[in-house]
Amino acid sequence: CAVIGAAAAYFVPAEFWAQKELSVSATVYVGVLTLNGLMLALCWSAFAKIYEIIGGAGFVGYLRSNNLLQHYMVFLGFVHCAQVVAVFLSGAGLVVLIIDLPFVWPDQVSFGLMLTATIYAIRQAVLASSLLHDLIWQKSIYDDHVTRGGKNVVPLERK
Repeated sequence: CAVIGAAAAYFVPAEFWAQKELSVSATVYVGVLTLNGLMLALCWSAFAKIYEIIGGAGFVGYLRSNNLLQHYMVFLGFVHCAQVVAVFLSGAGLVVLIIDLPFVWPDQVSFGLMLTATIYAIRQAVLASSLLHDLIWQKSIYDDHVTRGGKNVVPLERK
Protein backbone atom coordinates (compact mmCIF):
# COMPACT_ATOMS: atom_id res chain seq x y z
CA CYS A 1 0.00 0.00 0.00
CA ALA A 2 2.81 2.40 0.92
CA VAL A 3 4.76 1.64 -2.26
CA ILE A 4 1.72 2.34 -4.44
CA GLY A 5 0.92 5.54 -2.54
CA ALA A 6 4.51 6.78 -2.70
CA ALA A 7 4.88 5.92 -6.39
CA ALA A 8 1.63 7.69 -7.27
CA ALA A 9 2.66 10.80 -5.34
CA TYR A 10 6.10 10.80 -6.97
CA PHE A 11 4.89 10.41 -10.54
CA VAL A 12 2.04 12.92 -10.40
CA PRO A 13 3.22 16.06 -12.23
CA ALA A 14 3.93 19.18 -10.17
CA GLU A 15 1.18 21.05 -12.07
CA PHE A 16 -1.36 18.86 -10.25
CA TRP A 17 -0.66 20.85 -7.08
CA ALA A 18 -0.36 24.28 -8.72
CA GLN A 19 -2.76 26.85 -7.34
CA LYS A 20 -3.85 27.72 -10.91
CA GLU A 21 -5.22 24.21 -11.49
CA LEU A 22 -6.57 23.63 -8.00
CA SER A 23 -10.04 22.63 -9.21
CA VAL A 24 -8.78 19.40 -10.80
CA SER A 25 -6.65 18.30 -7.86
CA ALA A 26 -9.28 19.35 -5.31
CA THR A 27 -11.81 17.21 -7.16
CA VAL A 28 -9.51 14.20 -6.84
CA TYR A 29 -9.02 14.81 -3.13
CA VAL A 30 -12.74 15.30 -2.51
CA GLY A 31 -13.45 12.11 -4.46
CA VAL A 32 -11.03 10.11 -2.33
CA LEU A 33 -12.44 11.69 0.84
CA THR A 34 -15.96 10.76 -0.27
CA LEU A 35 -14.87 7.21 -1.07
CA ASN A 36 -13.34 6.84 2.39
CA GLY A 37 -16.43 8.26 4.06
CA LEU A 38 -18.74 5.94 2.14
CA MET A 39 -16.53 2.96 2.89
CA LEU A 40 -16.60 3.80 6.59
CA ALA A 41 -20.39 4.17 6.55
CA LEU A 42 -20.93 0.94 4.62
CA CYS A 43 -18.60 -1.02 6.88
CA TRP A 44 -20.61 0.09 9.89
CA SER A 45 -23.56 -1.95 8.61
CA ALA A 46 -21.24 -4.97 8.33
CA PHE A 47 -19.90 -4.24 11.82
CA ALA A 48 -23.48 -4.10 13.13
CA LYS A 49 -24.18 -7.55 11.66
CA ILE A 50 -20.94 -8.91 13.10
CA TYR A 51 -21.75 -7.53 16.56
CA GLU A 52 -25.26 -8.96 16.26
CA ILE A 53 -23.87 -12.43 15.50
CA ILE A 54 -21.21 -12.21 18.21
CA GLY A 55 -23.70 -11.02 20.82
CA GLY A 56 -26.10 -13.90 20.23
CA ALA A 57 -27.20 -15.81 23.30
CA GLY A 58 -24.71 -18.57 24.07
CA PHE A 59 -22.56 -17.89 21.01
CA VAL A 60 -20.50 -15.24 22.79
CA GLY A 61 -19.64 -17.82 25.47
CA TYR A 62 -18.63 -20.28 22.76
CA LEU A 63 -16.32 -17.70 21.19
CA ARG A 64 -14.84 -16.76 24.55
CA SER A 65 -14.28 -20.37 25.61
CA ASN A 66 -12.43 -21.06 22.35
CA ASN A 67 -10.34 -17.87 22.56
CA LEU A 68 -11.95 -16.41 19.44
CA LEU A 69 -13.88 -13.45 20.85
CA GLN A 70 -10.83 -11.32 21.57
CA HIS A 71 -9.45 -11.90 18.08
CA TYR A 72 -12.71 -10.80 16.46
CA MET A 73 -13.03 -7.72 18.67
CA VAL A 74 -9.42 -6.60 18.16
CA PHE A 75 -9.67 -7.06 14.41
CA LEU A 76 -12.91 -5.07 14.22
CA GLY A 77 -11.31 -2.24 16.17
CA PHE A 78 -8.30 -2.32 13.86
CA VAL A 79 -10.45 -2.17 10.70
CA HIS A 80 -12.44 0.72 12.10
CA CYS A 81 -9.26 2.56 13.06
CA ALA A 82 -7.76 2.07 9.58
CA GLN A 83 -10.88 3.54 8.00
CA VAL A 84 -11.01 6.53 10.34
CA VAL A 85 -7.32 7.24 9.64
CA ALA A 86 -8.04 7.11 5.89
CA VAL A 87 -10.86 9.64 6.26
CA PHE A 88 -8.68 11.88 8.43
CA LEU A 89 -5.71 11.76 6.06
CA SER A 90 -7.98 12.52 3.10
CA GLY A 91 -9.31 15.61 4.84
CA ALA A 92 -5.85 16.66 5.98
CA GLY A 93 -4.53 16.19 2.44
CA LEU A 94 -7.24 18.46 1.12
CA VAL A 95 -6.28 21.14 3.64
CA VAL A 96 -2.59 20.86 2.72
CA LEU A 97 -3.57 21.15 -0.94
CA ILE A 98 -5.58 24.32 -0.40
CA ILE A 99 -2.81 26.01 1.60
CA ASP A 100 -0.45 27.77 -0.79
CA LEU A 101 2.92 26.33 0.26
CA PRO A 102 6.18 27.36 -1.41
CA PHE A 103 7.24 23.72 -1.81
CA VAL A 104 5.57 20.79 -3.58
CA TRP A 105 6.84 18.05 -1.23
CA PRO A 106 4.19 18.59 1.51
CA ASP A 107 1.52 18.09 -1.15
CA GLN A 108 3.27 14.97 -2.42
CA VAL A 109 3.66 13.54 1.08
CA SER A 110 0.03 14.20 2.01
CA PHE A 111 -1.16 12.76 -1.31
CA GLY A 112 0.98 9.63 -0.82
CA LEU A 113 -0.25 9.17 2.74
CA MET A 114 -3.85 9.66 1.63
CA LEU A 115 -3.54 7.02 -1.10
CA THR A 116 -1.68 4.63 1.19
CA ALA A 117 -4.34 4.90 3.90
CA THR A 118 -7.16 4.58 1.36
CA ILE A 119 -5.73 1.45 -0.24
CA TYR A 120 -5.07 -0.04 3.19
CA ALA A 121 -8.60 0.78 4.37
CA ILE A 122 -10.05 -0.91 1.27
CA ARG A 123 -7.92 -3.96 2.03
CA GLN A 124 -9.16 -4.01 5.62
CA ALA A 125 -12.78 -3.68 4.46
CA VAL A 126 -12.32 -6.74 2.26
CA LEU A 127 -10.80 -8.61 5.20
CA ALA A 128 -13.78 -7.58 7.35
CA SER A 129 -16.00 -9.28 4.80
CA SER A 130 -13.88 -12.43 5.18
CA LEU A 131 -14.24 -12.11 8.94
CA LEU A 132 -18.01 -12.01 8.55
CA HIS A 133 -17.87 -15.21 6.49
CA ASP A 134 -15.67 -16.87 9.12
CA LEU A 135 -18.03 -15.78 11.86
CA ILE A 136 -21.02 -17.19 9.99
CA TRP A 137 -19.07 -20.46 9.63
CA GLN A 138 -18.37 -20.59 13.38
CA LYS A 139 -22.01 -19.72 14.15
CA SER A 140 -23.22 -22.56 11.93
CA ILE A 141 -20.98 -25.00 13.81
CA TYR A 142 -22.29 -23.70 17.12
CA ASP A 143 -25.93 -23.86 16.00
CA ASP A 144 -25.45 -27.40 14.67
CA HIS A 145 -24.00 -28.61 17.97
CA VAL A 146 -26.67 -26.87 20.03
CA THR A 147 -29.42 -28.34 17.84
CA ARG A 148 -27.98 -31.82 18.36
CA GLY A 149 -27.76 -31.25 22.10
CA GLY A 150 -23.97 -31.05 22.28
CA LYS A 151 -22.50 -29.27 25.25
CA ASN A 152 -18.86 -28.95 24.19
CA VAL A 153 -18.70 -27.07 20.95
CA VAL A 154 -15.28 -27.16 19.33
CA PRO A 155 -14.49 -24.91 16.37
CA LEU A 156 -13.74 -26.77 13.16
CA GLU A 157 -11.33 -25.70 10.46
CA ARG A 158 -12.80 -24.81 7.08
CA LYS A 159 -11.54 -26.89 4.20
